[in-house]
Amino acid sequence: MTTVAWVLHRAIGLLAVIFLTLVLLYLLRFWIWVAPWGPEGLLGIKQISPWGDNVRWWLRGTGLGEFAIVVWGCGAIIALSIIQWITSKFVK
Repeated sequence: MTTVAWVLHRAIGLLAVIFLTLVLLYLLRFWIWVAPWGPEGLLGIKQISPWGDNVRWWLRGTGLGEFAIVVWGCGAIIALSIIQWITSKFVK
């Protein structure tokens, strides 16, 4: 692997990790910033509010509403496991 390809590979990996971290943080209740889109939601999708904490919002009114942090943790572990499995198929 050439030096340019290696640097590009590492840069893409780093950007993917930063993006995934922000997405997981956004879904958690500890999102402390207001996102740069309006209250109508990202691209007009109300489920993607600018205030984060989407897991609790998605679970409201269900029996799992009280356990939003546990659902988020389990979902994050499952999502990361799936992403690791997929990337292991492509990267050798």
